[in-house]
Amino acid sequence: MQREELLTGLTLSDIEVSTSLKICKVCNERITNDDKLVFVNRSYNDPTWICIFCESIYDCDDNIIEIGLIDGNNNIKGYA
Repeated sequence: MQREELLTGLTLSDIEVSTSLKICKVCNERITNDDKLVFVNRSYNDPTWICIFCESIYDCDDNIIEIGLIDGNNNIKGYA
C-alpha cells in the first residue's frame, strides 16, 4: 500500500502550537517550534510533527513515532 502522507509546509509556530522539545532525540540538533513541520499521515490519528534535520516523526507530546534518516541511513546518534 502506498504511504499517504503530507508535509504541509507549515511549522508548529505557524499554527500556534508548541512542544517543549529543544534538541531532537534522534539527531541531537537544536530544534525550535519554527523547525518542527506539521506532518499529516493517515496512519496517525493524533497531530504529528517532523524534524527538519533528520525527518524523525514525533507526536505533540514529543514521543518518537518513527525514526528518520541520519546521513542517509538510520544510525541513531542521540536516542538512547
